[in-house]
Amino acid sequence: MTDTTAHPAPDSRTTALGTRLRAVRQERGESVRGLARKLGCSASLLSQIELGKTAPSVGVLYSLANELDVSIDFLLRPEADAPSAGDFTAGQGQRTHPAGTRAKGRPPGSITAMASEGFRSLRQLPPSYQAQIQRADSRRAIDFGNGVRWERLTTTSNAQVDFLEIVYEPGGSSTEDDHSAGHEGFEYGVVTAGALTIRTGNEEYVLGPGDSIAFNSVTPHVFRNAGTTTARAIWFVVHGDRPL
Repeated sequence: MTDTTAHPAPDSRTTALGTRLRAVRQERGESVRGLARKLGCSASLLSQIELGKTAPSVGVLYSLANELDVSIDFLLRPEADAPSAGDFTAGQGQRTHPAGTRAKGRPPGSITAMASEGFRSLRQLPPSYQAQIQRADSRRAIDFGNGVRWERLTTTSNAQVDFLEIVYEPGGSSTEDDHSAGHEGFEYGVVTAGALTIRTGNEEYVLGPGDSIAFNSVTPHVFRNAGTTTARAIWFVVHGDRPL
């Protein structure tokens, strides 16, 4: 069962996230109750998230992104960039998939092919191409309100990979009930401060500064900080059906 515990809304970013989730759900033609049943959570919790009254746990957010077919990076956009109807539908029921959304029913390897094409394009950029710098004080972030915060480390969206710094305060966990969950993609991370406990499947690891991990995100997993100091890690989530 997906985490059904509500968390106090930490700041206005929760409202922006809720606005974006509601817009995507509506354009997908999903009802609150119908989507809640698919996620295994209560309709009340989903409504509170959409209204910005509570922040979802990491597990719930990934479940929402997977079911609504959008990337986590897409959901990190500010409220000013909230999607319009034209972002998701065209004509009578025809759905378009802008940057940040992922078409369901795609043939195996299509995301990998898209990523490969993107890498080829990057290799063709002229030497004078200006680097994109993300300043530390202007990162886009999601604060989950339960001792967990994600900060995006790129200035622009990328539907193929989430590049993040994840921050777990003492006692912080990716779920409230220690329920592990999986999602599509592959994860790569390195701890830079503190200690992070990660359970993947039946195995549990405690990672300290400099320790790294890579695993298939389909494997049910949960993160938590069982220590007394803040844990920080640099994290990549690569979307698709093949690892790097």
